[in-house]
Amino acid sequence: MQRTKVKVSVSFILMAIIMLIGHQFLLFINFMMALVFHEMAHIYMAKSKGYNTNTIKFDMLGASIKLDNKIQKDDLFSIAFAGPAINFIICLICTSLWWIVPEMYVFTADFFRCNLILASFNMIPVEPLDGAKILDSVLSKRNKRVAKIISLILNVCAIILFAILFIISCFNTINLTYLLFAIFFASNFLPKRKVNFDVYYKLFFKKNKKIEKINFLHVQPTCTLLEMLKQTREGYYTIFYLELNNPIYITEQEFHLLLTKNALTDNIKQVLKK
Repeated sequence: MQRTKVKVSVSFILMAIIMLIGHQFLLFINFMMALVFHEMAHIYMAKSKGYNTNTIKFDMLGASIKLDNKIQKDDLFSIAFAGPAINFIICLICTSLWWIVPEMYVFTADFFRCNLILASFNMIPVEPLDGAKILDSVLSKRNKRVAKIISLILNVCAIILFAILFIISCFNTINLTYLLFAIFFASNFLPKRKVNFDVYYKLFFKKNKKIEKINFLHVQPTCTLLEMLKQTREGYYTIFYLELNNPIYITEQEFHLLLTKNALTDNIKQVLKK
């Protein structure tokens, strides 16, 4: 099983230091706990759908996960909604706990607020938040072009709204949070250039440039062809390994041949028995 990489950005570390200096470290811990529950819900749902989590990155505005494969539209709703859903469930648990043991309010109030704010903020239908992915998964089933237009309009409206709120705050008490959100949403319009450092490493340091990276996967006999297909990675040569009566290795070419002769819902054990 491939291990999930955890990355922490400099902005996230700076935020932790600022909150520590401002005597708000307990609030930071509560936010971190809410954020971990949020992201773990995304990861659990993604893995239940057959996806593999590559990286989870923490930055100043929260966290994001990167999967090895692009999420299919049919799976997008459940994966995106899993994060806010777990935060709302935690809020309900906290509220129920206060009815039973009112003294617990003192210890869980901040945790409740962090979960509520995190869930509510992520349900805003603006990229790259979960709400935008949920809306896209619903609208794309009917009309992809309309879904893109609505997403663009919502993003622009969000930028304008937070920019206006920031300008208004300048006449009283300046609120930099509004400006931060405006910049955050505006960053989605910037071109995203992916720099593949592995290519440069091979170019300058590798002597044998004919060697490919291997994506070696152990699969269970009940695994379907669709689940196996989702684990293949662009730029990698995939080899599947499973054990029936004897160890069996399936190369990428052999797997593609199986896809042409069988249904995606067939499990690998059924396919090999044919």
